Amino acid sequence: DEVRAAAVRLAAARPVPPAEIAPLIAARRSPLAQAAALAALPPLVRDAGGVDDDALDALLRSAADLLPPLSEDERTALAELGRLLGPRRLTEALAHDDARRLGALRLLVAEGSPEALAAAAALHDDPDEAVRAVAATARDRLAEPEPPRSPAVGARDLVETVAAELAGPDAAARQRARERLRALDRAAVVEWAREALRGDDLHRAGLAAALAEAADLVEVAHDLIERALGLQAESRQPFLRALQALASARSGELEGVLGRLAPERRPEAVRLLWEAAGPSAMPLLRSALVDPTPAVRIAVLEVLRGTGEPAAVEAATTALGADSAPAVREAAVRLLADAPLARRIECLERALLDPDPGVRAAAVELLPAGGGREAAGPLLRALSDPDQAVRRAAARHVASLPDEDLPLVWSALLTASPEHREQVVAVLERTAPDRLARLAIERVAAPEPEQRLLAVGLLARAGTPEAVGAAIQALQDVRSEVRRAAAAALASLRSPEAVPALGRSLGDPDPEVRREAVRALGVIDDEAVLGLLVTALKDPDPEVRRTASEVLTEWSSPAVAKRLAEVLEHPELRGQARELLVKMGPSAVELLVDVLLQASPAVRPEIGDLLERIAGRERFVERLSSLDPDQRLRALQALAAIGGADLVPALLRALSDPDERVRILAADLLGETGDASALEPLRRTFLSDPVPEVVRAAERALARLRPRG
Repeated sequence: DEVRAAAVRLAAARPVPPAEIAPLIAARRSPLAQAAALAALPPLVRDAGGVDDDALDALLRSAADLLPPLSEDERTALAELGRLLGPRRLTEALAHDDARRLGALRLLVAEGSPEALAAAAALHDDPDEAVRAVAATARDRLAEPEPPRSPAVGARDLVETVAAELAGPDAAARQRARERLRALDRAAVVEWAREALRGDDLHRAGLAAALAEAADLVEVAHDLIERALGLQAESRQPFLRALQALASARSGELEGVLGRLAPERRPEAVRLLWEAAGPSAMPLLRSALVDPTPAVRIAVLEVLRGTGEPAAVEAATTALGADSAPAVREAAVRLLADAPLARRIECLERALLDPDPGVRAAAVELLPAGGGREAAGPLLRALSDPDQAVRRAAARHVASLPDEDLPLVWSALLTASPEHREQVVAVLERTAPDRLARLAIERVAAPEPEQRLLAVGLLARAGTPEAVGAAIQALQDVRSEVRRAAAAALASLRSPEAVPALGRSLGDPDPEVRREAVRALGVIDDEAVLGLLVTALKDPDPEVRRTASEVLTEWSSPAVAKRLAEVLEHPELRGQARELLVKMGPSAVELLVDVLLQASPAVRPEIGDLLERIAGRERFVERLSSLDPDQRLRALQALAAIGGADLVPALLRALSDPDERVRILAADLLGETGDASALEPLRRTFLSDPVPEVVRAAERALARLRPRG
């Protein structure tokens, strides 16, 4: 709403066509924007010298949308627009058969001249109920008899004349008016001013404000406030000046004026009086601190905040200790943020004992940054407050303390419970990770092991390069629990720079340290990690070996599978490698075939057994029908390693493969089987294959089979 209101004011200053602003005069759900439009539209129409038909239509439709009762600002704006548009043009608009007719009717009645009212009253029998209602209002106003002139009418006219001169631009005329004012009957002046302030005419009300300012009419202070409260800021100035004059000259006589207002209007009246009179309104505001409505007391404390008035601190201190409403005590706490340091801490310490958590949270937020040891006690207590909102406020405050108070932050972290510590660390991690790192690095070599342990834990949360270096150093700590925490921190930091140090930790005398080192290595993306994890499979501690196995299984990457397949060459690691490869499942199959192509004869059966367990024989039999000759080659190698009764038939079929490489491999593998049933097919291949390399392979196979045959 504030943004739209600002946009209206900017648009009016350009200026824009009235039609662009007209719809907003009925936007009651956006009161600020509506008020800005009501104030801006009449000057726009006046400066434009009138409006075209489109702008008139927009104005009429918006006026129709203004359902009664109208506010004073709405009545004033419609009356001015009615005068600017003129009764003749508005009467012509009554010929419309839609909402524009109702809008024209409302503008005619607001304009209020006999001509306009007569045109509006003519529609008293209109079929539209809303039109008839407005027309009836016009008839009633036409039928009203002219009020009889009172015997004192001459005096009243004289008062109005003096008021007009007081508000005029001529300084000499204003001086003469002040002199004439002293000769007027005060009762008559008060009566006229009160009547003008309560009437519909804003201009006469402004004259009454000038009169009240010049004559110190404390009797109409209530009316001045009521009238100003019904206006927007730009229309209030005459009334604010009058209230300022009364507060300066007659403040002691104003103390009861707020009590005459409705309770819901008093908070805004408090703000209005401070805007008008500032410190001169203090006696009046002080009396409002005992108003039965909490919103009024809060308004007083809010306007006093930031004023620097000594009375403001006293008022807040009293409210903090005695007011029954938590919201008022919270407002008092916020005012005390401007008190001198010692007084501020004293009062905020008291607020931290308040039974209401909102008051305590406000007190924590306003503890002074840089308050050092004076603020330490209250802050540490707040970190253990039973209310979560208070603890969170304390955590935010601790995290925002300046660098010179970092020892205080460390004390808070060291003494807080794990839950409360986590709140502080989470704020630092999000807002100032460099400060968190600095805090931890300064204490990672502290004499007390519990401090070193906490510091290492914070390094994991800081995430800076300096934190990585400090955590690496902590791997050399004399206490195993610190070394274990350092390895866990490096798991969170995931920096490749830590790999050599973690590798050395695989030789730590404490198996728990070694386990954490394995876990940390398992989350770091670096080529050197794989070899270290494989080495950990030989650890003397079964839990370390199990952890290494779990980490390698979770990786399930080609590099891991290839390395494990290579490990099959080592009998001491073969069992664990087989188990891990089976766990890795299908992702290991192709890499096992790759290794198979270069494997020694002793390992080939191991690989074949793994391929059968993981993929099954049928998978490779089906691949022999693949259109890709490389796939057929790999399938033959796998089937040869797996072995079994269906190997020879598969190899015999492969002697007819269109790819010579497949035929060569099939012939060589048949020679290795020792199966005599392959002799005749190999002879045919030897005699009929057109490729010399295939012929030589068949010859080699026959040479192997004949002695066995």
